Amino acid sequence: MKNIKKIILVNIIVIFAIFTVLELISKNIEEKELLKAYQWQFQNFKDVDKLKINYKPVKNFDYNKIVMSKVKNKVYKGNKKGAIVTIGCSNTAGEGLQENQTFAYKLNKYTGRTTYNRGVSASGPQLVYRQLIDKDFKKQIPDAEYIIYVFLSGDHILRQFLYSLMCVDTNNNIVPRYTLKNNELKEVNPIWYKMFFFSLTRKIINIKTKYEYEKEENEGYPLFFKTMEECVKVTQTKYPNSKFVLLEVTHPRNSESTETETCFTKEQIAYLKKLGIIYINVEELVGHDFNDIKKYRIVEDGDHPNERYWDEIVPALSKKLNL
Repeated sequence: MKNIKKIILVNIIVIFAIFTVLELISKNIEEKELLKAYQWQFQNFKDVDKLKINYKPVKNFDYNKIVMSKVKNKVYKGNKKGAIVTIGCSNTAGEGLQENQTFAYKLNKYTGRTTYNRGVSASGPQLVYRQLIDKDFKKQIPDAEYIIYVFLSGDHILRQFLYSLMCVDTNNNIVPRYTLKNNELKEVNPIWYKMFFFSLTRKIINIKTKYEYEKEENEGYPLFFKTMEECVKVTQTKYPNSKFVLLEVTHPRNSESTETETCFTKEQIAYLKKLGIIYINVEELVGHDFNDIKKYRIVEDGDHPNERYWDEIVPALSKKLNL
């Protein structure tokens, strides 16, 4: 009996030691990866201690906290019929911009239509869908004619598979996740996120997320297209005469290429149109790329669009959609 207890105790110690070593290795890797990412955005960033990596357990998804607290009162009244809803991530929300520099505000001033800014930083297609199916969405926005989803090429495909925003930064907010079962969207409630205060667990989930993303890409974006299909259906149900617009924007690229870029093939774009979606790539819309960081991005982060970016897009988009 004593030998059995001794063996068990030794095994526990060994297992604990292995996990401790793996955790330290994982933490070191995570810090290096984050430091590299920060240095790409902020060239003078050198101190790993400033990363402030959050290892606290995360909370369940709270719609009012994650969504409504961000979009409440972001409505700009107009005198023309047919409201416009802009929806998406930080690009839509206007990260780093003054309110009067944002996409929704400029659409309001240019078109004279009432506009709603429903952008939530770090979100993706799943939170666009989750907003549209919310029981109070029609009460909050009674008269939408255009739903414009500002789709961040590539990044938003990845975000479909995140258990938490923690997979992309140090935020500890949970976002909804959906999966395809029998060609239907099913919300999943992962239990792994409760262990997110371990770097090792986050590393394992990041590896899993990367695998799911690559699988989605190789299979031609089945989850994304189903999500878009359902977005169109729910939009048409709530606003029968409305139009759903997929406005594809891109990150600055690591090249001086002047060619426009999209993550979709011609066949996939045709399929989006078949679903009833108006697909628009912003670079094709204005006739050039937005790869000049100093000209079109916020200086502080080199990533998010600045006011000039939207100043070029809004008139061209308004003309194309006859807003």
